[in-house]
Amino acid sequence: MSNNKLEVISQVVMTVEPEFNHLAKIHGAVNFKREASFALQALKANNYLAMVAQGAQDSLRQAVINVAAIGLSLSPVEKLAYLVPREKRVHLDISYQGYIQLGIACGAIKWAKAELVFEGDNFVYRGMGKEPQHIFNPFKDRGELVGVYCVAKTPDGEFLSEMMPIDEVYSIRDRSQSWLAYQRDNSKKTPW
Repeated sequence: MSNNKLEVISQVVMTVEPEFNHLAKIHGAVNFKREASFALQALKANNYLAMVAQGAQDSLRQAVINVAAIGLSLSPVEKLAYLVPREKRVHLDISYQGYIQLGIACGAIKWAKAELVFEGDNFVYRGMGKEPQHIFNPFKDRGELVGVYCVAKTPDGEFLSEMMPIDEVYSIRDRSQSWLAYQRDNSKKTPW
């Protein structure tokens, strides 16, 4: 990306500082200078994102403002939220870690974890409100991936569990815009 394009995008990000700071006061979870730095790092690292941002500057502004509104950082270390080019606009996408953070912050859950289940594992769903039993040896070959699950503990001690067989996961993946772009050009990044 040329320095001129980077300057234009940087100026776009900087224009949202007053609105960002106003929204961030609600929760105090994010800081404009820090998040602007993370946004610019992401834009420098992804030429396609930068090109989309330059062509749809309002979507870039809105995505950065949304960081302040929800209070999830763009930090590449924390992996809570990302700036993503989609449909010729910049979007703020929340990762599953970000959704867990939001659930904890609002008091809906105490903790949550997502796990992969392989054919060699012993997985038992024990009913509504109970934590599933998942026993496996992480140091041995566990076989083929057969499914995934997420379990969360509520403040009252109950457990929320959702399971999905791997064929359903792949069906969702196969409809994902990022997966389709990766299929066309495997140099593109995808969370899949």
